[in-house]
Amino acid sequence: VVLRVLVIAIAVTAMLQPTWISSKVIQRKATLLVLMDRSRSMLVPDADGGRSRWDALKSAIQNLLPQLGQIKDHLEVKFHLFDSSIESIIPSNNEFPWPMRPEGVQTDLGGVLTDALRSEAGKRMAGVILLSDGATRAYTPRIELRQAAREVKRDGCPLYTVTFGQ
Repeated sequence: VVLRVLVIAIAVTAMLQPTWISSKVIQRKATLLVLMDRSRSMLVPDADGGRSRWDALKSAIQNLLPQLGQIKDHLEVKFHLFDSSIESIIPSNNEFPWPMRPEGVQTDLGGVLTDALRSEAGKRMAGVILLSDGATRAYTPRIELRQAAREVKRDGCPLYTVTFGQ
């Protein structure tokens, strides 16, 4: 009798298909993209104090690095130089391997913004900081800036622009 009751209990339990569900919350770091203009237009000396736009940009980044180091546990910050294409730049010991001069011939803001976001597809984005003189100077832009801005908005990624010069 005991064996029969035990077999029936096992059969009923198997028919109910019990499951064990456990969940674990893993906090993923968000990514912050910092895009810095390296086109020749950044050599124009119309920033604060008569400095070139390039010098003002480099100074702003150097002043920002210590604060970014404090938030690295929660935020992954990626730096890119751009003109008509993007190039990753990795600081070491709070110093950047800056090029001597910005040598880019064209500035394709729309194409660069789209390329940067596509390179981070599938990641949680904290935002994009675009450091430039704010002008698209490309013979034939790959993607119009307004279209790229609409894509950024659709993705829900905040876009912060910082302009240098007049």
